[in-house]
Amino acid sequence: ESITLYCNVTGIPPPEIIWSKNNDIIDPQDENMDNLLPPEIRNGPRQVAGIVNAKAVLECETSGQPRPDITWQKDGEPFPSTGLRHRMLQSGSLEFVGVRTEDTGEYTCTASNDAGNVTRSIGLSV
Repeated sequence: ESITLYCNVTGIPPPEIIWSKNNDIIDPQDENMDNLLPPEIRNGPRQVAGIVNAKAVLECETSGQPRPDITWQKDGEPFPSTGLRHRMLQSGSLEFVGVRTEDTGEYTCTASNDAGNVTRSIGLSV
């Protein structure tokens, strides 16, 4: 039988997490132990003002274990990660090359992994 336990901690320096069961320390290298961290999206602008025919970037830099999968929506509808004038960067951010007025809208970045998911909305006005 499997169980998933979460331990969300932060600190400077990053805290060391030690798991134990019945006072026996659990080795994180144990093949039956996965170190899962829910996704987080780093802070960034919530509103981006684009200039027609210029580059614009909607930031969605994430962390988590395993590395989160990133999806985008525009105005509540699925938005492809690549197109003629946009692409998703390795960081998860969405880069537009030569934005147009029809790119104006509310974009939502969703980061998902086995430990959970998180969303962040960013407005783009052109």
